[in-house]
Amino acid sequence: MKPEVARTVRGVDLTGWKTVEVEYGDQTVPVRVPESCRVLEMGEVPPLTRPREAIHRSIHSPIGCPPLPTILREKGKPAGDLRVCITTSDITRAFIEADVRIATALVESHFMAGASGGREAVCPTLVSKQTIEKFHSAGSLGGQDLVERRP
Repeated sequence: MKPEVARTVRGVDLTGWKTVEVEYGDQTVPVRVPESCRVLEMGEVPPLTRPREAIHRSIHSPIGCPPLPTILREKGKPAGDLRVCITTSDITRAFIEADVRIATALVESHFMAGASGGREAVCPTLVSKQTIEKFHSAGSLGGQDLVERRP
């Protein structure tokens, strides 16, 4: 612990604080927080019983954006001339040059980003596998306080 943090912690009255377990690797670490803190957790999500129907619904009735057919029409090109990139791995140039980008992702707790999905679905597409491995390596993640390095 940094000396200035240790000095601050020594002077804090922890009476009434609660302990929460924070996932760290394959174990948990107990962390003391004020009683008024809300603990945010990912809810359990059962597997889709009808994945084909769920995909169709998400394409034709998405949350927070127009349906995919509308987006495609708004590009102003014949359907056969559109380049579509569906991101699932290291596709850099194809993603940038695509007229339409579809990001697919699993949403789960992420120790650096808070939750995966969203930008987590796009960023791996824009960087190489080597870059991802570098920023997820023990050397990159260890040693310094992650909170200090987080943007």
